Amino acid sequence: MPNKLPEVEYEEGTIVRRASKLKADFRFANRRFSAPEAFRGELLAIRPTATDGTFGVFFGAHKIACIDLHKSAK
Repeated sequence: MPNKLPEVEYEEGTIVRRASKLKADFRFANRRFSAPEAFRGELLAIRPTATDGTFGVFFGAHKIACIDLHKSAK
């Protein structure tokens, strides 16, 4: 297994954020959110869901977290 996976590429128009290398957090919609620690420093895709104000956070094709802008963040 490689120490570092190749960087994931996302389709054009996708909202992409890089998780912090220190805390695995990232900024979206002027707020800070947490990703699982395993994704520190990785590029993550943020995609809207069918519910207004909610988004899925993806690493490649895998959903790793959810964002609900109606709830308070960190």
